[in-house]
Amino acid sequence: MAILAIDQSTQATKALVLDDALAVLGAASAAHRQYYPKPGWVEHDAQEILRHVQEAAKAALAACPAGTQICCVSLSNQRETLVLWDAQTGMPVCRALVWQDARAAQDCRALGDAAGLVFERSGMPLSPLFSAAKLRWCLKNDENAAAFYAKGRLRAGTMDAFFADRLCGRYACDFTNASRTQLMNLEKMAWDARLCEVFGVNPAMLPEILPSDAVFGQTDLGGVLPKKVPLCGVSGDSQAAFFALGCHQSGRAKASYGTGSSVMVHVGDHIVTSGFLAATVGYRLAGQMGYALEGNISHSADIVSWLTRDMQLCPDPAQTEPMARALLDNGGVYLVPAFTGLGAPWFEPDARAMIWGMSRDTRPAHLVRAGLEAIAYQIGDVLGEMAGAAGVPVTRLDADGGACANAFLMQFQADLIRAPLQVARYDNLSALGAAMAGGIGMGLFENGAAAAALLDQRRTYLPGDNEAQMRAWQQGWVRARNIVLAQARI
Repeated sequence: MAILAIDQSTQATKALVLDDALAVLGAASAAHRQYYPKPGWVEHDAQEILRHVQEAAKAALAACPAGTQICCVSLSNQRETLVLWDAQTGMPVCRALVWQDARAAQDCRALGDAAGLVFERSGMPLSPLFSAAKLRWCLKNDENAAAFYAKGRLRAGTMDAFFADRLCGRYACDFTNASRTQLMNLEKMAWDARLCEVFGVNPAMLPEILPSDAVFGQTDLGGVLPKKVPLCGVSGDSQAAFFALGCHQSGRAKASYGTGSSVMVHVGDHIVTSGFLAATVGYRLAGQMGYALEGNISHSADIVSWLTRDMQLCPDPAQTEPMARALLDNGGVYLVPAFTGLGAPWFEPDARAMIWGMSRDTRPAHLVRAGLEAIAYQIGDVLGEMAGAAGVPVTRLDADGGACANAFLMQFQADLIRAPLQVARYDNLSALGAAMAGGIGMGLFENGAAAAALLDQRRTYLPGDNEAQMRAWQQGWVRARNIVLAQARI
């Protein structure tokens, strides 16, 4: 039996058909449009994405050997992105507000007096990153959303809730996604009436919350499959990768190098909080609970897209590695990529990007290298905060995501954090993690360890003997970053 795993990410929707050893039998993907109507605003068309889920699944199935039988559909999804839709028709009432969207920054400032309560109950500092502030903004400023809310017909949720409702007829999300909305009480693992009151949300409009390995319903993906099968194995993309990488014990850490970066460390079966990071659900499945500390970086591999596509400093993302390697050093150039503010551990939505340290000798290669280094510096900042909050130094970092193919970046990261960095020799860890959860729910895998053992192949980068040089470069980053933060706080 095979699992059809859907990974609905920020840039595209991927579909993988996986056998019971998690080997890929067929795969396909479809990119969706990014909307930037105003500075700091980022939107998606949820209906377009739903169509791409179906199209990618159909293409992946067509690439499979004849006779492949699907036992379930599993899903990983971009998380804090907010979808609003009509409960009666299922159609979106406005574009989805992507997790990168920072339009609710002013709302967060207005709620400053409630910051302590929000942190205590949700585990997270107030930020426009999370879904709750986005929802508050929509109810106040989007006439269509407000009208459906007044009629009692508005549904609001993360992408998994939208898909479950549209594809299975069950309005539900999983605990990992719910924990990223800032409306769930992290200790009670339920929607919190007081948090809903703070953000002006009726808790009755929110979806049911289920474990990742629960059966969310039956679906044929709108006729793509010959018969209905369970939707089982639902998780936020970062937590799905966290699980797939085998981060099942306290102290294990991972970084996903995607459009943005999610950096997570397993803190055990109890909540650990940090004023600068988010406490979150790492996983809840197979009857087990794993909490995590997480830092979200808004612009990670997205920097490479900016360098290549927008600035046209390099013809192809793959060429950024040889360009960076061709230089002996960074030339004193630093890029602070606060295109829509700085995320963890700063949570400064008013920060704006800056290139610092240019001279007459600066060349395109210096800017490209500065962009790659900025990815590593941001992750280093988060790992440092995690080590302090959890009281455990990072002795190993597991990594996944498209940017892991850049060996310059991976080696620079290992040198910076002075710890081994292990890159999974598998693509699509989020889809694999969702499939692992689905396989556990369907009885294909005994537990997470058994499933993760199928993926235990990694490439290791060890820190070099350049610690003094790395510390000097890091000091330059700190100076540049602090200038950006100071300007934002004037």
